[in-house]
Amino acid sequence: AARTARLSEDARTVVEIAAIAGQGFSVDVVGDVAGLSAAAVIDSIAELLDRRLVREAGPRSHRDYVFSHHLIAASIYEEIEPARRSRRHARIAAVMRDLYAGNLSEIARDLAYHYECADLPSEAARWYGVAAEHAAKLYANEECVTFATLALDGAIERDNRRDLLRLRESVRGRIGDRTGQRADIQELDGLAEGLDSNVERLDVLGRSIVLARSLGESEREQALIARMGALAERSSDPSVQADATYQQATCLVRLSRHREGLNIARRALEMYERLGEVSKQVGCLSLLVEITTTAGEQELSCEYLARLRERASDTHDRALTAQALTTAAVAALLQQRYAECRALSREALAINEQLGDREEAALSRARIATVSAWLGDYEEAFRQFDLALELYDAIGHRRGLCTTLTNKSALAIRLGMFDEAAALIERSNALLDVVQEARLGVANDCNLSMVKLRMGDPQSAKALAASALDRARSIEFPIFEAGSLANLGNAKAALGELADGIADMEMGIAIRRTHQNRQDFVDDLSDLALVYVAADRIEEARGVADELFEIACKSLEGALWPQYVWRAIARVNEAAGDEERAGAARQEALTALDRFAASISNEEWRKAFLTIDVNREIAAFGTAAAR
Repeated sequence: AARTARLSEDARTVVEIAAIAGQGFSVDVVGDVAGLSAAAVIDSIAELLDRRLVREAGPRSHRDYVFSHHLIAASIYEEIEPARRSRRHARIAAVMRDLYAGNLSEIARDLAYHYECADLPSEAARWYGVAAEHAAKLYANEECVTFATLALDGAIERDNRRDLLRLRESVRGRIGDRTGQRADIQELDGLAEGLDSNVERLDVLGRSIVLARSLGESEREQALIARMGALAERSSDPSVQADATYQQATCLVRLSRHREGLNIARRALEMYERLGEVSKQVGCLSLLVEITTTAGEQELSCEYLARLRERASDTHDRALTAQALTTAAVAALLQQRYAECRALSREALAINEQLGDREEAALSRARIATVSAWLGDYEEAFRQFDLALELYDAIGHRRGLCTTLTNKSALAIRLGMFDEAAALIERSNALLDVVQEARLGVANDCNLSMVKLRMGDPQSAKALAASALDRARSIEFPIFEAGSLANLGNAKAALGELADGIADMEMGIAIRRTHQNRQDFVDDLSDLALVYVAADRIEEARGVADELFEIACKSLEGALWPQYVWRAIARVNEAAGDEERAGAARQEALTALDRFAASISNEEWRKAFLTIDVNREIAAFGTAAAR
């Protein structure tokens, strides 16, 4: 107060305007508002510098000067008569609009603030809306929601209100605010009510479908898609028809009805291509890559993937780039190209974290966890699984939770942590009534069947495998059908039903040969070789063992337990009386077991792994050799 009291009249005017402008201020703005000459403004600022009321702003600031302490600005601001303050806020906003006319979006938040302080709510709301749009483009998600809310709380026209609600709902979806999403959709529905506009109704339905899908509300999702389909039938708008077709295809894929979804997704892609909607073409192509990869149609999958990458690169949109990377990563995972999948997933994760897209970030982390397990990086796998589960839980994404729990159970099985695997499967199954993802139900039955078999309960393993087989066939999912047949055959063999068990295993392997490379099903081949030996079908066992040996000499990267493959080769050669080959295979099994165990840094996990029956048997080779 003492320092400001000794200021000249011009300096006092400048410092008051500066305090109204904010903690930092521009010489041009203050000069125009004050109506002073450039020389008078410079002299006044020199006086303020001498009094240590202000200092020069840093090189990265877009202001010329800042107050040396925020309390100085606050004290000066409070001393100004309210009516004069309000007028000057309005004047500062007008000057800023003229000075920065070519870059208004970047100063929109400042304009909104000054109009709000000037008691001009409609202007404030307008500029908060512009600030929200600018924040959304920068993926400043929290700021976008804040500014959109301030705009919506003010006086705003119906059309602008609808646009801001759409923007806020989209951003809330990105950050996982499901309650906020639902509220915005309900208000949008209210605005659309009574309007004879298919576009309005379609927009609300589309947002409702995405929300239901994220929450795992499959029945609601299907009902909404049916409503969209009925709307499309009554509409002559090609955009409405294309969106309805795409949503129908997506729903069929989520319900594991890939064959039905394929032609519908192709039709949606053709519609979007005619409309020239490139971003929606990216969504369709992602769906087609998923369908064809799952069906084992690798050439077609590669073709769609190439088109997807081309479309995404044309848009220069980071979100679409991340979507293309994610799709490519999924294709690599399904084809068991694990290192490639992890690299693509990490790239997608980096983009999604920059964009603040928590749902997609969780998906990337879950995928990194899955492939890290196959690459032997178990600490990273468990860490990423837990981070993904935390994210999915935070945003209420039940489908993501369900899938991640299933995938984590597969890792627990691989390390011999069978009790934990069963608990994870139980948690995943508890979500299936809502999520209704048939593929996850099959995967859980398959995984639990294997757990039961390893825990000495072949009867339960058989029942679970039979259930998985029926469900895999109902959704026409050949890889899961093959896996179910392998488990069923193993369970039957353990119960003494050797002939039936062999028939199931042979059928499963025949399916796998159609859709996968040999190294991807070496575990099933190993199972078959051992059951052939148990049935005294030695020549057939030798044929499988020779094939296993050929694969093992190249790579066992796709094997659940590489040591198990060598154990099967050793057992067949023992039965055939070829002790030299059997001994060499036993040594390879020991080496593979030691290598696998050494890769498990956690002592508790390593102990569980080494207590698996197969591993105990292999470890005994070394003990016998020592004796």
